[in-house]
Amino acid sequence: MASYRVATLFGVPVRVHWTFLLLPALWGWMAWAETGRVAEVVLTVAFILAFFVCIVAHEFGHILTARRYGVRTRDVVLLPIGGVARMERIPEKPSHELWITLAGPAVNVAIAAAIYGVLFVAGVAMPDVQLVGGEFLGSLFGANVFVAIFNLVPAFPMDGGRILRSLLAMKLDRPRATRIAARTGQAVAVCFAAGSFYLGNPMLLLIAAFVWYGAGAENEMVQMRARGGPIAGDAVETRFLVFAPEATAGEAARIAGEIDQADWPVVRRGRLLGMVRREAVLEAARTDPARTVERLLDGPGDTVEMAAPLLQAGERLQERGGRALPVVHKGRLVGLLTVDSLMRFVRAAAPAPPPSPARDQGDRLV
Repeated sequence: MASYRVATLFGVPVRVHWTFLLLPALWGWMAWAETGRVAEVVLTVAFILAFFVCIVAHEFGHILTARRYGVRTRDVVLLPIGGVARMERIPEKPSHELWITLAGPAVNVAIAAAIYGVLFVAGVAMPDVQLVGGEFLGSLFGANVFVAIFNLVPAFPMDGGRILRSLLAMKLDRPRATRIAARTGQAVAVCFAAGSFYLGNPMLLLIAAFVWYGAGAENEMVQMRARGGPIAGDAVETRFLVFAPEATAGEAARIAGEIDQADWPVVRRGRLLGMVRREAVLEAARTDPARTVERLLDGPGDTVEMAAPLLQAGERLQERGGRALPVVHKGRLVGLLTVDSLMRFVRAAAPAPPPSPARDQGDRLV
């Protein structure tokens, strides 16, 4: 599986994606390379874990506020870049979205204020903010201040983009408000990219790509919701490979290692048994190559009917964190709905721009 449940808080599962483990390992190695002391490695890893406890608190600020407005949350997934609370829906009322979004950064502000209060009482006027080799509480104070400020940048998918959209939606319709907020976010992404080249910081370029994609995806989803009409079958990807349930992990890994496909359907006589992640296949091939693919299935399988509204299918895709969603008809697999296939359909369905008016007689068609 790609993620593992580590806790359940307020009835919401908290999961850790396997890639998250790379973060404390990387920072621990950096601390060792800089200081050569085991104590510093332990302190650095402890700081990373404490910081992500604050990230979880941030997400539950969103979750508990959303619950007040009747919005439920499926789970929270921790990734190296932060946390993702997968809510069933975003409230249509702008004021509800505004308060839900503000609750996350407000939690970080509250944590930072509490830490500063402790440091002030202890006689530390200005916290020493260093991530490696620095003062633990001072670093945690700085990290929470950074999270609060960074999330207020007016760009999807950060909280600031949703705050801007909710404020605009109080005067404009939701699609137009989203379009303006998304374009603002993409302008911010361009600034991040320019800053990356100017400062020589590749991390800013990664953030720019993250923001650009997130803003575009949010805008296209909302515009599709406003248009309505298409069904899930209109946007499926039909060019993909499947695994037979009796195939071994070793056999499947040889194929998965050559094909760029993240999610693999497991099919018996045309009927879908479930999905398996490429990472799960490769991991099983290293540890137990004789294990069958059927034993690697990621749960019983989540599907959507081919005739289901594409809007509904897109929301299900979002709930799955972008993982491929099998589309079925009468129990048989007909395709996969992916982020890429959905975006291709949206671009193809967009109306063509009107022809430019003729400038002179030579521009006219005879």
